[in-house]
Amino acid sequence: MHRTYGQWNGLEIYEPVKQLADELLKLGGIDIQPRADDGAYVHIPFSAETMPTLEEQIAFLAGKNLGGPK
Repeated sequence: MHRTYGQWNGLEIYEPVKQLADELLKLGGIDIQPRADDGAYVHIPFSAETMPTLEEQIAFLAGKNLGGPK
């Protein structure tokens, strides 16, 4: 990419990086599906890896009740 900088006609130069990222996310169980409105639907299944621990949930709720990040 660096060698061809300035010669790009658009963002298609990033297509291999996008494909690699999609493959890595799928390996982790995350699926991104394009939508007709040029948006995307991201499906993240409920699993131990994608759910916060009880301690993380308590810390989040405690911060929320104290006026922390929402």
